[in-house]
Amino acid sequence: MSFFDKDCCDCCCPCVGPTGPMGPRGRRGPMGPPGVRGLIGPTGPTGLIGPTGPTGPTGGSLNSSFIFAVVASQTSVDVGTAIPFPQNILSADITLPSPFTTFNFAQTGYYLLNLSITSDIQQITSVLTDTTGVQSTTYELSTATETKALTMLLEINEVATTLQLVNSFSTVAITSANLTIVKIAELS
Repeated sequence: MSFFDKDCCDCCCPCVGPTGPMGPRGRRGPMGPPGVRGLIGPTGPTGLIGPTGPTGPTGGSLNSSFIFAVVASQTSVDVGTAIPFPQNILSADITLPSPFTTFNFAQTGYYLLNLSITSDIQQITSVLTDTTGVQSTTYELSTATETKALTMLLEINEVATTLQLVNSFSTVAITSANLTIVKIAELS
C-alpha cells in the first residue's frame, strides 16, 4: 500500500466533512458600463384619422368687374395720345366705348391692371379722372422694340372714374397689346 492509497483520516491530514449550509448572499457588485445602442425598431402603424374640424366663416363677397382688351394689328400712336384697344374681348362693369381709348369703371374698388405690349413705346402714363380731378403716373419702359410688361394697382374711389393709358414720349408703333383689368378687392 502506498502513501496515496491510505485513507486520509489514517494519516495526519484532517478529514473533509460534509458540505455545510449556503452562506448569506453577498452585496451587489458595481454596475457595468452601458451596452451598445440597439437598432431603431420599425415604424408603428398610422394612428386613427381625427375628427373633421369646424367649418370656417363665410368669406366676403366680391362683385366681379373686369375687362380684357387687345390691339391685334399694327397701330401708330402719337405722343400725348391715348392707346386705343379696339378689340374688347370680354368685360363686366368696365366699359370701353369708341374710340376705345377711355375705360369707364362702374364699381369702386382696387383693380389690378396687366399690360403686355409689343412696341417701341418708352413711356406710358396712366390717367385716372374722377370728380376730384386727374391723377397721373408715368411708367418708364425699355427703349427696344420688344414685348414689354406693365403691372399697376388702381384705386377707384368713385363710380364713373375713367382711365386712359397715354403714350407720353414720342410717336410709336404698336404691333400688339393685351390688357387685363380685374377688380381684386373692395375699398375699406
